[in-house]
Amino acid sequence: MELGRTIATLQSSSKFWIGDFLNYGFRTYGKKVSYDLAEQATGWPRGNLYSCAYIAAKFEPSRRVESLSFHHHISVAGFEPAVADKLLAEAAELGLTSRQIQKAGCEETGKKNDRLNNIQVYVSLLESDYKALRERAGGPKANLSWYIGNVVIPEWLTGKKSKASYSPQKNHKQLKKAAQNE
Repeated sequence: MELGRTIATLQSSSKFWIGDFLNYGFRTYGKKVSYDLAEQATGWPRGNLYSCAYIAAKFEPSRRVESLSFHHHISVAGFEPAVADKLLAEAAELGLTSRQIQKAGCEETGKKNDRLNNIQVYVSLLESDYKALRERAGGPKANLSWYIGNVVIPEWLTGKKSKASYSPQKNHKQLKKAAQNE
């Protein structure tokens, strides 16, 4: 059991180490070079590296709570530092999960609890697949994130072809009409 805890602690700590390494690299070599080298060195996708760098910068070493996971720190990153630090201290003292402290923080600050209801997914595509998906979504002006989330994933989950499509003109007209009604 002790070995398992040690491995989990090292794994969680390594994300802070990678983030600190990236932030040092940004200052020394620039972001693009640092991300490219970190991708090669770790084999991690760029999205994971972005997260490591962001959280490591947001929580300097003196503010990190060693007994809590990297994910605990992610869950409170959107709050003011005083609130985040208080939530992390409570989580360490009471053994709260990252979801529990995020929910408590949203209740305390009145922030909407969107992170608990939305899941972020990173997609890596071959260039040919990306071009085909972009074309299917409606061309270069299409909102590919919207299309993947509202058409491609539901199609994949249900096995049924969707009739939904993204239209920049249609969405622009809807936004313009909504602005006129305000």
